[in-house]
Amino acid sequence: MKPHVKSFVLVSLQVLCLLFLFKTSYLHQLNYLAWIFLVIGFCIGIWSVAVFSISQLTVMPEPRGKGELNEKGPYKFVRHPMYAAVLMASLGFVIANPTIISILIYGALVLVLQVKMNHEEQLLKKAYTNYEAYSKRTFKLIPGLY
Repeated sequence: MKPHVKSFVLVSLQVLCLLFLFKTSYLHQLNYLAWIFLVIGFCIGIWSVAVFSISQLTVMPEPRGKGELNEKGPYKFVRHPMYAAVLMASLGFVIANPTIISILIYGALVLVLQVKMNHEEQLLKKAYTNYEAYSKRTFKLIPGLY
């Protein structure tokens, strides 16, 4: 499969999972634990976006233009803080509505994002000569663990 087609499929699956989790959660019924995950996820997401220039932002895994590898902000600690933010916030929706289907959809989201991260890392290795060294000194998703 061509890289841009694979990227489109992965982003589409990610959006479908997120829409399902959001649609099946009732924001007015969120408990404190769900709110904690949502707020932490959104804060990590905002921080991750804030250290990027607008021209470099994209939901697609392909690097844009002739940018530089970003190693600022949360990227000092993990290579994929935006994915961490998505997983953290969406876990809040699962906690708010812990049904079998929401747990399965969350598992599908984790799987889709894992494939997307691996795909993105291959593209980043091709785009940035210093990505290999960066990937050896930072964690993929969770500081200190993974």
